[in-house]
Parts: sequence; C-alpha cells; structure tokens
Amino acid sequence: MTNHSWLRNSVFLFLLTTNLDAWGQRAKQKREAGYQAALQSYSETLKLGTTRKGVEDYFQTNDIKYQKMCCVVERSAYAELVKIGEEKHP
Repeated sequence: MTNHSWLRNSVFLFLLTTNLDAWGQRAKQKREAGYQAALQSYSETLKLGTTRKGVEDYFQTNDIKYQKMCCVVERSAYAELVKIGEEKHP
C-alpha cells in the first residue's frame, strides 16, 4: 500500500466515523425531543393531585398501556408506569 492510498483510506475512515457520530447525535436528539413531548403531554393532562383512579381511567380511555409497580419512589406506594420510549444499551 502506498503512502498516498494509506492517507486517502485514513481520511475516508475519519470522515465516515465523523458522519456516523453526527448521525447518532441527531438521532439521540430526536428521541429526546419525543420523550420530552410525551412527558409534556402527560403533565398538561394529568395535573398534580389527580387521583390514581383518574390517572388509570385516562390511560384506559386513551388505550395507553401501563403497569402498576410497587415501591418505585416510596416503599409502600404503587406507581403507574408508562413506556415513553426505548433505546439500545450503550
């Protein structure tokens, strides 16, 4: 391999990895915007003080899948969990 082709391949690899990183960052920003939009929507609809039954009724009426889980924040309290997104592990 000549010095010229080695340099050309090195530059190509650098540009490729830079573009892949930029694409990954844009995808991450888009996912984060989606998460924030979902949280904003729930925050506007389900005001502080809404009863558990009110929350569950809202989820059921709007066909939103949720699950009850104990002890997420407090040892004796149930929480309704809603999946707003999914990412691959780093």
